[in-house]
Order: sequence, then C-alpha cells, then structure tokens
Amino acid sequence: MGAVVKRALSILAGLVVVAGAPAAAHAATPKPSVVGLTASVKHLDSGGGDVAVRARVKAARTCLFTLTRGSTVAVRRTVSCSSGAATVTLTSAPNRQKTPLTLHFSVRATSKTGAASKTLVIVQDGVPPLTVVAPGQLSSGIQNSAYSTTLLADGGIEPYTWSLTSGTLPPGLTLNADGTITGTPTAAAQAAFTATVTDALGDTASADFTLTVTNPTTTAERSSNWSGYIDRGGPFTSVTGTFTVPTVTADAGTDNSQWVGIDGDSNQDLIQAGVAETVSGFSGRVTVYAWWEILPAAETPVTLPVAMGDQVTVTITQTGAGTWTIKIADLTNGKSFTTTQSYSGELTSAEWVLEAPTSGRGQQTSLAAFSPPVTFTGLGITGTVNEIVSVQMVQRGVAVATPSTIDANGFTVAYGSAAPPAP
Repeated sequence: MGAVVKRALSILAGLVVVAGAPAAAHAATPKPSVVGLTASVKHLDSGGGDVAVRARVKAARTCLFTLTRGSTVAVRRTVSCSSGAATVTLTSAPNRQKTPLTLHFSVRATSKTGAASKTLVIVQDGVPPLTVVAPGQLSSGIQNSAYSTTLLADGGIEPYTWSLTSGTLPPGLTLNADGTITGTPTAAAQAAFTATVTDALGDTASADFTLTVTNPTTTAERSSNWSGYIDRGGPFTSVTGTFTVPTVTADAGTDNSQWVGIDGDSNQDLIQAGVAETVSGFSGRVTVYAWWEILPAAETPVTLPVAMGDQVTVTITQTGAGTWTIKIADLTNGKSFTTTQSYSGELTSAEWVLEAPTSGRGQQTSLAAFSPPVTFTGLGITGTVNEIVSVQMVQRGVAVATPSTIDANGFTVAYGSAAPPAP
C-alpha cells in the first residue's frame, strides 16, 4: 500500500474515532432540599396561639406545612415556595391538659424530581393549677355608698365562675358570678366569708376573705340659709330624694325652698332642683312653684303644677360627659318635668336641703315658718361618701330649722331649734 493510501486511511480512521466519541453529558436536575426551618416562638403557654413557621428550601415548587399535636394532625397547609422561602402561620388550640404537650411543626418541600422534609418541636405548657389571688382583707366600704371590688383567680382555664360557699357578705352587697362584689352596703359591719372559683375544666379553688363596712364620719354644722344633710366625697354622678311641700305661714317677706342637688357645699358650682314657697311682701299671698338652677345662672321656674302638701321627687343624673338630666315629679298629681342640661362642676357633694333662698336683689331672705316638718325620704346617690354633715339653720342668732338624725328611711327638718324624730 502506497504512502498516500496509508495516509488517507489514517485520516479516515481519525474521523471515525472523532465521530464516534460520546456527546457532552447534560447537567442533572437538582432534587429539592429543606435547608432551614424556624418558628416565631420557642414554646407556647397552655392557652395556645399563633406560630409563624418559616422554611428555607432549594429547588422546590410547593411546601406542605403540618402541625401535629401529640399524635394528632391538627393543621395542614400547602403554599408555593418556588422563591426559595415560605412562611405560614399555624394556630395551636389551647392545651386543656394539666401536662405539657409536644407540638411537631414540619414542612415537606416537593418538585417533579422528589421531596424533602424537616421538623421542629415546640412544647406547649399544661394548664397551671387554679388558685385564688390575694385572699384575705378586701378594701373597706362605707355605709350607704356604692361599693365595688373584684376577686381574682389565676391558672386553670377561663372563663371563671365565682360563688359564695360559706359565710355572708355585709348587707346590701352581692358576689356576682364574674367575681365582682357590688352594691350599696346598708349597715356598718365586718363580714367573713369563703369564695370559690370554678374554671372551664370544672376545677375549683377556695379562699377566705374579710370585708369591713364603716360608717362615714358624721359632723354637725350651722348655716344662715341651709338646713338638712350634705354628703361629702364624690365624685357624685346622681342624686335623688322625695319631700313633702310644707305649708308655710304667710309672713310678708319670708321664703322657703326645698331642693336636691350636687355641689355648692365648698365650691361655687351647683346643679339643683326643687320647689319654692314665696310670700308676697304686699299681699301676703303664698306662691308655690317648681324650679331648677345651675350656677351662676339664676333659677328657672318650670310649668309644673305643685301645691303645698304635695309629695315631690327630684332626680338629677349624669347621662354623658358634661350632660345631665333633671327631673321633677309631683307624685300627688302625677305630673312631671324633665330637662337635659350641660354641667361640669366638681361633683364633691350631694345635698337634701330646706333653704331660706336669696332674693332676686341678692339679699338673704328670712325663712318662712312651716308645718308640719319636712321629711326627706328615698335618698339616693351614685358616688362615695366620706362625710355626712347635718346642718342647722341659724338666722340672727336664733335656730329656725333643725334636722333629725338620718337613717335608712331619710330625715326630717322641723321649724325651730328642737330636732324632730327621724321618719
């Protein structure tokens, strides 16, 4: 074989070898993997709650998040994780067991080429023992003043239900199912009792308490124009009282008024309403009319028919921020008057008063003689009383109106210096 032929065969053989060589291999499609799994909390209390679970993945399209409580699957949720990460909030229900519960938070990342998973574990606390918080001496109450306090429990599973299981509360007070003790104590007393709280699991806890109700401080004062009773303390947001309009003696230039109000005792504020009996200085005729007043404005007479001997109830109540309702009701003739007014006083006193009012010229009038004594009943307030003041009216050195002692029925004011019996 010639050299030329040999060379040609050699080249051809080289071409065959090159043509028969394997093609370059394609890169293998990666399988999904979970490179991180974290949770927003490290453990949960017995009440359960939301846990934000975040997975970091590679080569995955979807992620299946699962919450397993103990051996029970509680939540499953599938989301896209093609971006390489996904966060899902899984909610764990309360653990109503008394022992801790293990929670398994897992994620399974998948694609066409396979799947990968990862799990983290969180412990949820068991229900703590039910206990009564701060047993013993409760805050004191004051007779005839609204009272409220709350018994507290801890642990267990809410809601709690309270009950009185032994002993008694001071008269006028009630233990409610929500643990509040409310009411208006009607007598000074010291009461011992046992209260029991029951939780949603039926577990109970009991504790002993003591609650003392005291009499407010009682003092006596004199005034040139007031006689009756004043409650000091507050803030007072309502006051009511019923009185009988007295029959007055027609002495020219004398006046008489009975009213119920808030403030005016130690400040220049006053909201009040009542009935006045004015004796004409010329004819001696007695004019009887109902009225209301908010200082510094003058009194406003109202078109409500009233007469001497009628029973009248006055109620003054705060119905909103700076908004008050004044109602005068004549129980004898069945007619009433109501008005809504703005008032923003200090609210530091409440009064039930028989008064020698100031005349239109700003002069103090003389008290008109009256009979029978004026009795105030149905006394009521909303607020705390720190001091009860009885007021005797003294004009020109002579006592002209004197109140009785006050009790649950009210009090009476008599003309003169002698105190009448209580109603």
